[in-house]
Amino acid sequence: MNKTDFGARSYVLGAFTNEGALANPPSLFGTVLTYTGSGQPNCDATQIIHIVTDNYEVITATLTFAATGGASGGVAVSCMIRSYNPKNDITAELINKNHQYKVVKPGWADAGQADAELVFTGVEPGTYTLIITKPGHLKLTVHNIIVNDTDLDLRDDGREGVGILNLICGNVNTDSQINSADLLLLLNNYLKSGDSIKEPAADINGDNQVNSSDLLLLLINYLKSDQVIN
Repeated sequence: MNKTDFGARSYVLGAFTNEGALANPPSLFGTVLTYTGSGQPNCDATQIIHIVTDNYEVITATLTFAATGGASGGVAVSCMIRSYNPKNDITAELINKNHQYKVVKPGWADAGQADAELVFTGVEPGTYTLIITKPGHLKLTVHNIIVNDTDLDLRDDGREGVGILNLICGNVNTDSQINSADLLLLLNNYLKSGDSIKEPAADINGDNQVNSSDLLLLLINYLKSDQVIN
């Protein structure tokens, strides 16, 4: 600021302009300026600060918050997942040898089959593997997801099974296949409801009871194992 002054100073925030780089205007407490970025690429913000010296001379400074966009700021990768028992969380990881991103979709509905959109943000360009897990379902792995410098929606992926990622239900014991072990756990809880259900994953559709609907879903997927899409 080309100013030498050894006395006390006070700071007052002036005009604030925002093209999207900050989520909110900066706040000032004493000499500490706090701000939160919005994550929006190619956006700037400016904040005027008036600095008053001990002899009441006012020095004006301008702070510029410049957002980094494009590939260096990462992009969004979204996907649509279909599964049963939407009370349970879905966990998705997008990984390669240099980066790992994780998103958890909390339970969002009551029962039955439902779709949920998951979005990874700030993803750097590269070729990734997507891994999706959910209680009571087989793991789904999708290889060769190519991320460039623009947002990617996997619903536009031309491969079979990627547009809507359909998780296979009936994996009661959370291993890598649906077999007699899962069937036995379900039968041990058959016709139970509410708190009397000892193995929650046996309630495959999430309607708070274990009955023929759950048994049918398990039998439809009997002997299936973890899914892999290349």
